[in-house]
Amino acid sequence: MISCPRCQTVNRPDAVMCSKCAASLLTQPTFGERVKRNLIWIILFFLGLAASTIMNIILDAADFAFMQICFSVVLLVLLVILLVALFRKSPQNELYQQRAERHLTIDPDQAKMDYLRAFHSTKPEARFKSLLNYFTPWNQLDPDTAQLSLINLIRILPANERQSLGGKYPKTMIGLDQIFDEEGQNALIQGDAVKAARKQIYRSYFLESKVSSMFQTKQTTNLLEAAVDGAQKGWQQASYIGSINELRNKIQAGGSALMLQACPVCKAIVDENHEPKHKKKLYPIHLIPDEISSVKQAFQERYAPVRK
Repeated sequence: MISCPRCQTVNRPDAVMCSKCAASLLTQPTFGERVKRNLIWIILFFLGLAASTIMNIILDAADFAFMQICFSVVLLVLLVILLVALFRKSPQNELYQQRAERHLTIDPDQAKMDYLRAFHSTKPEARFKSLLNYFTPWNQLDPDTAQLSLINLIRILPANERQSLGGKYPKTMIGLDQIFDEEGQNALIQGDAVKAARKQIYRSYFLESKVSSMFQTKQTTNLLEAAVDGAQKGWQQASYIGSINELRNKIQAGGSALMLQACPVCKAIVDENHEPKHKKKLYPIHLIPDEISSVKQAFQERYAPVRK
């Protein structure tokens, strides 16, 4: 539940305005908070300004002319960035994220809901980058929702685009493939074949999207080749048996997963029993049955604005 900062009235978890005094429950950061958040850049700006002034006094005007122009351009750009950061109105997704952070310890259920609202209120084309900013706390609170949201963003992209995402992963997510593997193994021990299949499918897409991986045992950018190479040589990676595609085929053959076909040309997404218009441009999305609706929704949200 959300307490109003003005009158302390307790409001519903999804409220954005107080039911009693109509105060906003998604408060914009104060000017002091914005200054504190951008303090390093403010200090750098004034240090640059001081350096420019000192150099103007010490150096001969003719020698200093070109350098002064360069300093002025840099300082002007930095000043514009600072002014925008200090006075811009924060978008709704950032406000939900900030409210979630405030409730991390005092009300985890509220934080879960606000992280989900932050995700859904972000523009589809910006969701991947935005989610990376708060994935770690959201994953600790609600791993099923956080992981599904992240993986959906990855697997609705063609393989070459998924691989290009690799360099954008933060260090906090480097071990996510190991987490999926452990969760999958634990699910098998508990007899939950569907959950095990889900985690292994997640892992397969995640591995394809990384530039480096625990399975990269030789100099190659092909992670599937590296994974098989490690298993064949009997190194620590030997517990990983077969290629990712083989893993997907096993899960699908066992009836635990289905395959959708997505077309980046016409933006159509259909099941394996239908054929989109541009057959040669297809890329597969392997799913557990109860994920189909969420992936279709993610695909439609991402591509609907540019549908041809």
